[in-house]
Parts: sequence; structure tokens; C-alpha cells
Amino acid sequence: MATAVRTEPISLNESTLETNIVGEIAALFNNPFNFGYPARLRWLFDFSRINLNAFNRRKTKIYRLTPNEENKGGGWDSKVVIPTGKNGSRAIFIQFKRGKHSEGNDLADSIFNLKKKTPNKHAEFDFNDNSNNNQHATLKSLSDQLHANGVSPNSVMYAFPRITSLDAFDKLQEDLLLHTSFLTLPEIDDEASNAGVDLYDNSTHHFRTCYLDEKRREISSKPFQLRQENINEGVITEIILTKLTFLRDQFLKQRSPLNIVDTDLLLMLADYLKINPLESISQDELLPYGTYNEFRDYFVQLKKQRNNNFSGIFQDFNDNSNTFNWRDRVFKRVATFLAGSQRDSIDMQSQVPTQFSFNVSALPEQMRLELDGPVTMLTF
Repeated sequence: MATAVRTEPISLNESTLETNIVGEIAALFNNPFNFGYPARLRWLFDFSRINLNAFNRRKTKIYRLTPNEENKGGGWDSKVVIPTGKNGSRAIFIQFKRGKHSEGNDLADSIFNLKKKTPNKHAEFDFNDNSNNNQHATLKSLSDQLHANGVSPNSVMYAFPRITSLDAFDKLQEDLLLHTSFLTLPEIDDEASNAGVDLYDNSTHHFRTCYLDEKRREISSKPFQLRQENINEGVITEIILTKLTFLRDQFLKQRSPLNIVDTDLLLMLADYLKINPLESISQDELLPYGTYNEFRDYFVQLKKQRNNNFSGIFQDFNDNSNTFNWRDRVFKRVATFLAGSQRDSIDMQSQVPTQFSFNVSALPEQMRLELDGPVTMLTF
């Protein structure tokens, strides 16, 4: 009997999710055109000249452990190494998790209890679910070591992609990164401590989050709602600033005017986030050289396409929800950062925030050699 041929996985597995998200982050740094710009915008204005050779010396490398190495090392999956220039690099540590769709539950303390709201659709994830139920403790050890060496403990985090089915994944027309919830080790532990819950009890625990409103999220086995500010905006902002700072420097080396460079970067970012930037900052701030109507029409249509795509995946979505408001806030934060930069050139190592990532050069050399640790390492 012939062996059955399989051309795709049965379900949306963790490996597929991780590969796509790591690849998306890496792609942000490989070349100047990976936001999909200027291909979709260059017909509106002239794109600044840049030094492509600078990106040829900056290719991203992705490393993976064998299953045996992963089991012995505590479960890290991938390492992505991205040079930032001047022999520097920056890192985040991520543990990826796959979610399952849930229509709701009957847990008394859960915000997703069907008696409180019907329907109550959400994504549910397991964590600390390795064979020894010690994954969270291993991540805690890494976070503590980084903190002891002057690095933000927030550099260690979980990633929970909110796309849970192959059908939704196939329909999604933008980066999975933009549909991923991040939780840092300090954030989870602080919330658990305040709720009187022990996450170091050698048990599997769960994270739940609403598809449409990320403020509705909780951790259980004994459910407790997360009350601190969502860090997703900070993580995404830091990744984007790291990319844009390098790209901005390349523009300026070609003697492009600073105001035009920052406008190019912000329009590039708005295109990537699929927002209308003219709703976040004034026309005069963004478009010093005019063409308001052309840009307005382009971004209005882009935003409409984004919403149509999302409503095709989540039927409960409506255009008046606050699902995408966080993207506008990320855009404003980046715009404010660029506007506040008095010098033509921004020093990435000292000026770009390091709340959720860190400069690898800040670690003692021995610790750098030991960071084959228990998680995914993204170095950019």
C-alpha cells in the first residue's frame, strides 16, 4: 500500500507560528524595502537614495536546536542574529506558544465564563507545559541573570500568537507579529503575586486573551485577570525603532534632508501597520511637501482593506472596535521619538530604548558565551 502524501499540517502548529514570526522580525532588518515600501508608495513621491551595500553586510542568520539539544537545554527553539552596525547587536528572548480557539468556559473566576457574556470567544494557551513543568522557572533564571548584569529583565518574554487555525492563518494578509501577545517574565510574576497564585508549582498553567480586545486577558489554573498595561506596544515599538534608526542613518549618509527622511520613514511605518497616519499626526507634520489628497486616499483604502481582511477571519469584528488602536499609539510613539531627536544621526546603542531588549555588548563576555539558554534568542 502506498504511503499517504501530506502537503500541509493537520493543524496550525507551534513550529509554523514560530517560523513565521521569527522570519518576519528578521525580514525587518535584512533590506530597506521589507515594509512593502516603496513598491506601493513610490508612485506618490520620490524615494530617498540609500546605500544598499550597508544592508548586504547585515544579513540575518537563524539558528535552531535539534530536538535532543532542545530537551537538554530547557526548550529554546530559534536564535536569530541581526547585526546593528559598528559590531553591535541587540537581543530579546522569546518562548513561543500555540493557542487553541475557545468559545468560552465555565470557570467561576474566569472573565471568559459563558455566564458572564455570550459568546465569549478567545484564544487559550498552555505554558510551563514541558515534561518537567519547569519551563517558567528556567525562564525566570535567565531573566534574573540578565537583571544581575544590568540588563532589563523584561528582555525575557512569552509570545502568544492570536491566530489559532490554519484557515485564519491562510486568510491573514499581514504579519503574524502584529497579531501576537507578548508577556514578560516580570509582568507575569508580578500579576501572579498580586493575585496570590504560584506559577512555580510544577504544573501547567494557561493564558487566555480575547481576539478583538487585548485588554481582556487572564492567567489560570486559578484564573486571575491581568491588570497591568499591555506591553505589546512597547515590544513592537522597540523592534521598529531599532530598524528605523539604522535605515534613517543610511538615508542621511546620502545627504537627504532630515525632514524628508523622517517623513519617508513614518509613511513606511504607516504602510506596514496599515493605519492612516493622518489620523495620528497633523498634515503639516507629516507631509511638508504636500500631496495630502493622494496620501489620504491611499491610506483610507489601506485601512479599509485591513478591516475587511480581519472581519473575514473574526466575524464578531466591526470597524468601530478598538482592536487596532494600539497601532496608532505605536505610530505616535515612533513619530514623537523621531521629532525629539535633535541630531541628524541617532545612536542606536544609547538612544533607542532598552526596556524589552538589550545591547549584547552590555553583558560580560562569559555570559554571552553561555546564552545558548532555554529560549528563542532574537538578536537585532
